[in-house]
Amino acid sequence: MKIRHLFFSCLLLIALAAEAAPTVELAARESADKWLKIVDKGEYGEAWAWCAPFFRVQIPREEFVSALTQVRPPLETVESRELVRLFYTTTLPNAPDAHYVVIQYKTKFSGRVEPAFELVTPMLINSEGDPVGVSEDPLTTSGEWQVSGYYIQ
Repeated sequence: MKIRHLFFSCLLLIALAAEAAPTVELAARESADKWLKIVDKGEYGEAWAWCAPFFRVQIPREEFVSALTQVRPPLETVESRELVRLFYTTTLPNAPDAHYVVIQYKTKFSGRVEPAFELVTPMLINSEGDPVGVSEDPLTTSGEWQVSGYYIQ
């Protein structure tokens, strides 16, 4: 009887662990999608303000606005944006250990024949604006997903 109880307890834990990542990824994706809508409207200063403090310290507002002003307008409007992949991680190159979700989209713009690929990386931020530590559970920690990286190719 004890073995059977242990077996079902293990199955429950495995099921809960499998459910955790999609929940985290979904919350991060919702944040990224909202942020991309701001970028799509050409409100680059507003998009910068929505970024994680870590990002804003690394890239000044004027530099961010200037870069997007050069890159996005020639692409014109978004016709479609399709999720290619997303994954949760706690480590990224040249970034502090934190909770991240890396999201890749295949985006069709009206001003470009070939689709572009956008990479958006939200990170989980606590109420003080600091990255939530990797020792903290992203499902039970109160925080907000904010964009900490954006790349378009």
